[in-house]
Amino acid sequence: MSTREYSKLEFTDPQTGKFYSLSNSRHRATRATTTGPSATATIIRTIHDTRHSIVYRASVNGREVILKCSVYSPLRDCSYTDLEREAETYRNALAKLQGKVVPRSYGFYRSPDDAEEAICCLVLEDCGDMVYCFYDLPADDQLEIMLHVKALHDKGLALRDFAERNVVCRNGDYRLIDFHDTDNHTCEWNGDLHVGKGTPVGLICRYMLDCGLDMHFWPPQLPPSVYIGKTRVPAKWYPSQTKINELLQDLDEELIGSNFDFVQEHLLCYQEDVVAGRKPVSVKEFRRRVSQLPFKMKKGRFVLGDTNNTIYYATAY
Repeated sequence: MSTREYSKLEFTDPQTGKFYSLSNSRHRATRATTTGPSATATIIRTIHDTRHSIVYRASVNGREVILKCSVYSPLRDCSYTDLEREAETYRNALAKLQGKVVPRSYGFYRSPDDAEEAICCLVLEDCGDMVYCFYDLPADDQLEIMLHVKALHDKGLALRDFAERNVVCRNGDYRLIDFHDTDNHTCEWNGDLHVGKGTPVGLICRYMLDCGLDMHFWPPQLPPSVYIGKTRVPAKWYPSQTKINELLQDLDEELIGSNFDFVQEHLLCYQEDVVAGRKPVSVKEFRRRVSQLPFKMKKGRFVLGDTNNTIYYATAY
């Protein structure tokens, strides 16, 4: 189907059976009688029906299109004006992005002024179905979406509350949609998306940053860590891994795991002394203290039980 707009669009609502004959709003504004053929759309199915708009997948001359319609109501007139604003956005700011970053627009159509029910309809290229989940997408697909968002920013627009509903896909090609709610935007992104790296610190554009975070575009960066036995902990609060290994060299991993809280507390206290500028205990003294474990899971050692909330331990060698 050509990108040429039609002079009229006709279709029948499958739910109500109402027949609509709408005129191209651009032709009405210029008082042109016709600059293209009339089109009859056959509704294939309803994609969604909300208080804001009704979206149909339809066929015109054998080609699938999207009809985004809004019926005027005094109780929700914003939906009607929102669709008018979206059509204007496609016509102006998004004109050079059509067919590459956003769907092609095939015109905006309105019911006659004397119609019993006022309805408007934006006809768009059918670019597929909505993306289900951003972070399930391959990295290359996520990158394509991020670059589409940047292309939109280069035209001075940013989507508010960007989410999966703003992206559709057909045959691996992604398009951004739903432009009734946008911000005027001057993007200060420096061009580096940190592909395959951690979350960028210098990505000034909050829209790009939010988009990347929502998609899990950047792999999570774990803080530096050390191991106490088999348990990984943030390195910030503990001695270095070399020092930990030296302090705990007489304890096996199973024993450390069974008494983790006890061992952890001693290591925290040791590092507190270092940070505070106090002389920590010697390695020999540290090992002596840690050797006084609440219970030792050595061969033949077992818990007898408790009496009056006091734990007693016995050894069977």
